[in-house]
Amino acid sequence: MAKSHGIYGFGIYYYWFSGKKLLEKPIDLFIKYSNIDFRFLLIWANENWTKKWDGRDKEIFVKQEYFPEDPINFIKDIKKYIMDKRYIKVNGRPILGIYEPNKIPNLPKTIQIWRKKSIELGIGEIFILICINDGKIQDFQNFNLFDAAYEFPPRTSFQKHRIPNKRTLIYAEVLYNSYYFNDTNINISKLPFFRGLMLEWDNCPRNKYGTIFDHYSPEQFYMFNKIIIEWTNKHYNKDLRFIFINAWNEWGEGSYLEPDEKYGYASINSLSKAIFNLPYIHRYKRRLNRRRE
Repeated sequence: MAKSHGIYGFGIYYYWFSGKKLLEKPIDLFIKYSNIDFRFLLIWANENWTKKWDGRDKEIFVKQEYFPEDPINFIKDIKKYIMDKRYIKVNGRPILGIYEPNKIPNLPKTIQIWRKKSIELGIGEIFILICINDGKIQDFQNFNLFDAAYEFPPRTSFQKHRIPNKRTLIYAEVLYNSYYFNDTNINISKLPFFRGLMLEWDNCPRNKYGTIFDHYSPEQFYMFNKIIIEWTNKHYNKDLRFIFINAWNEWGEGSYLEPDEKYGYASINSLSKAIFNLPYIHRYKRRLNRRRE
């Protein structure tokens, strides 16, 4: 379904805790069934496994320890995935994402070990992709450590109009802040920046008091996709033209491309129309509306 709608691949979150893995079954099945003709990459979800949806440090079930031997063991562990012929690469370099780069102690040393070990194991030179989480691309001063960055809405890029509603945060509109579309605020020359979008958002099923972004529509989603696709095409060649959508199946937070009973295929079709530069409203419908007028 994803492939038929023009989606290039999945960024799959990898939950790895000093050798202990969680939710690894989907990616293991993906590797097992080589007939699945679809691309993928791994993003290390390096946060504590907690009762909270956003990786906070309260009520920890599984903790990220960051032991000295972890960098080498991590690369050894993911080799079988990266070596898969469907793994996504940039100029022959497999992409490895980091969800919370700022949480890794001695990050430069960890990345140095990763790069060296990847070459030793026959993986080759890896392409390090970091998530810009609750910050801006300028927050990462050591640009030479990384190869690119990606957005993760709603934690980045959205202008929020809050409506007080007890302890639940309700935002009336999902609007892009023009700051993020100002080229002068993104240091393109130093670090490629992959734009991101979400769909509807409501994480109340995971929290007693959650966060809601209201007034989502497939048409609005189409419009935002058009904006970031045009921005990406303007600034990068075909090897670096990536955008990220949050998400394919994030049902617990209400942001998913999979068809449902409310919108049917409208959301994923909106993305397809933006990808293939098609109008949102079909020409037949336009003619029908003109006749009614």
